[in-house]
Amino acid sequence: MKKIILFSLLQVICLNTFAQKVIKETHLYSVKGADSLRLDRYYTNNFKCHDELKPAIIFMFGGAFYTGTRDEERFISCFEYYAGKGYEVFSIDYRLGMKGVKLEDIKPVSQLVTTIQNTIDIAVEDLYDATSYIVGRSKEWRVDPSMVISFGSSAGAISILQAEYYRVNNHALANKLPKNFQYKGAISMAGAIFSTNGKLKWNNKVAPMLMLQGSADMNVPYDSKRVFKYGFFGSKAIAESLHKVKSPYYFYTFEGAGHEIAILPMDNNREDIDAFLNKLVKDGQPLEITKTSTNTSKAKVKDRFSIKDYIKANFN
Repeated sequence: MKKIILFSLLQVICLNTFAQKVIKETHLYSVKGADSLRLDRYYTNNFKCHDELKPAIIFMFGGAFYTGTRDEERFISCFEYYAGKGYEVFSIDYRLGMKGVKLEDIKPVSQLVTTIQNTIDIAVEDLYDATSYIVGRSKEWRVDPSMVISFGSSAGAISILQAEYYRVNNHALANKLPKNFQYKGAISMAGAIFSTNGKLKWNNKVAPMLMLQGSADMNVPYDSKRVFKYGFFGSKAIAESLHKVKSPYYFYTFEGAGHEIAILPMDNNREDIDAFLNKLVKDGQPLEITKTSTNTSKAKVKDRFSIKDYIKANFN
């Protein structure tokens, strides 16, 4: 009888714990010159009912590398949703390399390439530093360091994809990550990879990727856009390259949609994100999933853009 009462009491305690609101904490994870970089941690105290470690999601906001904040109101419900599902969610600051940069000041074209490369690299470096900070506190926060997922929107999506590309290909920046660390998955909303060496190459095992993007995205190429050996490789091109190396991915095309897919899936496509996290990340199923939402509008949508179109869209 005493055991039954004790068990019932534990159930009540656990249920009360699960009903707790999501807690938010802010931590300074790095100082880079004049930039004090912080991260917001969203979590619940559900772990008090068991000893399991939690998977973690690290989010990077979008804004063309010149604007945006880690705590925009439109992100919060998504953070709280995944915190409520048992994830530790971290939304991070990163340095905005395009802030204050004007297109007319970037001459010649080679300087544009250098500016883009540097902008992405410092964002990747900040992601690596935030990752190291979180992993370094994994015991305190009960985070499973083998279950860290990166998640990005637009410029943030470019950064998390580039970070995985650098890690897989042993880029020098990846040395900032903890030894033997691997991301468990990557979620990209309207992202791409910037290459200065032609087509994408994967020299080591790639984390499963979820890529969501509109086929008429005028800010980030949906497929690939190259000038000689320089170019951006969007979701379609990445999925094709992952297929060649038999690496798991979930590729969702929003036919006729534009750059709004950098945000909308956080609310509208949680089922797809959950499916990716459960099947490809947690269960490790070697799946290649391709999904398309059909554009039912009769209006013609422009889905072919030049380099000038992308530059104009991002600098305006």
